[in-house]
Amino acid sequence: MRQLRNWMWAYVALAAICLARPPLAQDAFTGSWQVRCTPTSSTLALGAETFDDGFIFDEGQFSASAYMGLGFTPGAYSIDATGKMTITLSSADRGSVRWSGRVSGSTISGYITWTKPDGSVFKYRYTGSAVTNPNE
Repeated sequence: MRQLRNWMWAYVALAAICLARPPLAQDAFTGSWQVRCTPTSSTLALGAETFDDGFIFDEGQFSASAYMGLGFTPGAYSIDATGKMTITLSSADRGSVRWSGRVSGSTISGYITWTKPDGSVFKYRYTGSAVTNPNE
């Protein structure tokens, strides 16, 4: 009986180890970023303007403050083998926005492509820096 009980506890411990969710590793993107988004010349022709935005990468999720108010909720981002981040978020009535970019030290840069429901495409280049204390 004692041997059976020991095996049962060993099985429970093994199951707990196997089923435990490991913490998500931090990557170069993790944290808050302040960025400036500059429209391409073709997007300028559509009436777009330069704007500032705040990106947050936290526990595998990405959000962009300028787009949250437009119905684009946070979503999971991916990083390929070369270190390039990509994510596409969709809004029921605003279309889809794709971000891609890279981090180099404390700077971030990349591209935003917003495809609106009417088929128009707005493209921006962004550059920015890490926010060292987002509560200030």
